[in-house]
Amino acid sequence: MMPGSDFRSFADPDTEFVLDVSETPRTVDGFKPGEPTGKVICPHCGEAASAPEYIPHPENCRQSGVTSEWYERTH
Repeated sequence: MMPGSDFRSFADPDTEFVLDVSETPRTVDGFKPGEPTGKVICPHCGEAASAPEYIPHPENCRQSGVTSEWYERTH
């Protein structure tokens, strides 16, 4: 499936995501302090996932439906 005219990409300038970084010692979570954990967080609703396409935004989140062209073509 090709993205439609209402397609919103996580790379668009009006979208925001935060890469989670560890704030604890490696012995706590396996990551060094300051090291990315692999989670991507939506700063508007606080939900997180391994990639922007997989974040379970609530319907009222302004970033609900944000995805990527690759995801739209393959899912």
